[in-house]
Amino acid sequence: MVTDVDADSPVYVRVAAVLRQEILDGVYPAGASLPPEDGIGRMHGVGRMSVRRAIDVLRHEGLITTERGRPAQVRAQPARAFVALGGGDVVVARMPSREQAQRLRIPVGVPLLEVHRTDGPVETYPADQFAALTGNSRRMQRHATG
Repeated sequence: MVTDVDADSPVYVRVAAVLRQEILDGVYPAGASLPPEDGIGRMHGVGRMSVRRAIDVLRHEGLITTERGRPAQVRAQPARAFVALGGGDVVVARMPSREQAQRLRIPVGVPLLEVHRTDGPVETYPADQFAALTGNSRRMQRHATG
């Protein structure tokens, strides 16, 4: 079959796992197109609906972008910046509203991080671009991560 991820998992989940690993391994680098749906189906011995659902999973994870009539493309993963948290600061992850996603240019499937500061302000960041860093400084520090 497709993969040994979990034999009890639905087929589309297993296909998504294989494609995800291939993207992470660089088989499909940023900007590359995935094979057409029928090609993925033939490679993995699955039907088109399973392929479409697998592609939808990857799109919602922010790994690929899709456009009607074109093969899915691997999305460039932005370098991450770190948000420093002070004592008592809290980070909450949630999905953005449609308006927030458009305003902040957050791809489908990427959560929004809300940093609630002890002194009152709330800051928001796209989760695919930021990670929390604990420490005394509250400045955001940009660090490329591989």
